Amino acid sequence: MTELITAASAVLVALVTGVLTVWAGRRKAQSDVQASLNSGFQILVSELQQERTELTRIIADQAQRITVLEGEVNRLRTEMRRYERFLAERGISLPAPPNQ
Repeated sequence: MTELITAASAVLVALVTGVLTVWAGRRKAQSDVQASLNSGFQILVSELQQERTELTRIIADQAQRITVLEGEVNRLRTEMRRYERFLAERGISLPAPPNQ
């Protein structure tokens, strides 16, 4: 009888140890998966922030260039009107504008 209790106890201890080991392994695996997901998400967020910074810089550069070009267009329009007045004052007709 004692041998049976000892054997049953050994089986029970082995069973509980096995269950706890599997449970701890799953918890560790879940923890590892979560850590991997967190790391991947942090890398993604970092890359997106870098890309956003670069795109913001590009937009600012383009906005500045547009401002410069708009100023140049306005200057050229003013110059063109001046030449048109000059020609009109001398009775020189202007050619028809090209079809747009």
